Amino acid sequence: ETSYDLRTIAVGGSGSYTVATTWEAAASPSSSSWEDAGYWAAGAVPPAGADVTVGADVTLGSDRTVGDLVLSGGTLTASDETPRTLTVQGDVTASGGALAAAGGTVAFTGGNAVSGTVAFGDVSIEGGGVDFGLASTVNGTLELKSGSFIQTNPPTYASSSTLHYNNGSSYALGTEWSTSDPHHVLIGDGVSLQMGAATEKTCSGDLTVSTTGALNMGTMAAPISVAGNVTINGTLSMSTVVGGDLAVGGDFQLTAGATFNENDRALTFNGSGPQSVTGTETLVLKYLIVDKSADTLKLETSLEVEAGGILWPTDGVIALNGNDLIVRSSAAGTAAIAAVGDTITGDLTFERYVPGNDNGEASFVNLSSYVEG
Repeated sequence: ETSYDLRTIAVGGSGSYTVATTWEAAASPSSSSWEDAGYWAAGAVPPAGADVTVGADVTLGSDRTVGDLVLSGGTLTASDETPRTLTVQGDVTASGGALAAAGGTVAFTGGNAVSGTVAFGDVSIEGGGVDFGLASTVNGTLELKSGSFIQTNPPTYASSSTLHYNNGSSYALGTEWSTSDPHHVLIGDGVSLQMGAATEKTCSGDLTVSTTGALNMGTMAAPISVAGNVTINGTLSMSTVVGGDLAVGGDFQLTAGATFNENDRALTFNGSGPQSVTGTETLVLKYLIVDKSADTLKLETSLEVEAGGILWPTDGVIALNGNDLIVRSSAAGTAAIAAVGDTITGDLTFERYVPGNDNGEASFVNLSSYVEG
């Protein structure tokens, strides 16, 4: 082996050498594993934070961090048999390549943009915003962590997706639930989702509020419509403005220790299949609408209609199932039941407030109810 003193080597004339700015797949990779140097044109695995271009099929076999990610050919499978996380510090561009979720998570660090058609599995965002462009889909969970938000364009939510608010503090509604409707919505522990004066919101799956989470409908003048179940383990406060109601297509559950502030708004049950109301305490409502095209709403807990409120059993059977349904009356007013479109099965209790008489004479009210059968 010969040693050379590099300081004495002179180069005659001029020359140049171009250093690649991205790590690219080999023209004919000898491996399909990200962790195998045989996949990469440089003959080495990219270091953390490097810009990477995937040009042939490759599978992520460990957690990795990249700068910009370009999908120019083949499929990047985001996880092997063990769930993996691919952290992206830059942008994602799909120009002929594809992403297969396979149980893996793409974690954005904020300030990212996505262009082209990309089908994500699970996605997490922390520390800034992400613009998902015009052709991104989330098939798993989109988790919004501390400091995160959607910049301009949300993804399309697939029928298996969940929008998970998980920043641990107050969160003002953004574009994540605006032009695209999520399937499931989960309000995580410690999160207080503030809807403000939002327009109507819908989700095709379930709405769940975690034990220390809260959903505040603020001054919405339009409803939230949930096709599936509504489960309140924490706090759900309906709007303080007329029209800010809640429509439920599945079951409604208020668990022990949870809080439901109905704020004199209407709770509507409108599913076409069996529905139930469950809880450990009596559910108190000002306005209850049952408008089911088929099947039965079954009570698994007692229900009260506040004084001055209204129960509209427009369509569908209400089965009390041995539980109380009390129609209240007080000095402030008397609750009423509108015309029954179908059937109420069980025993109802109607109250009628009898006012006192200042001159000591007898007071009376009409106690009759407009019922038949």
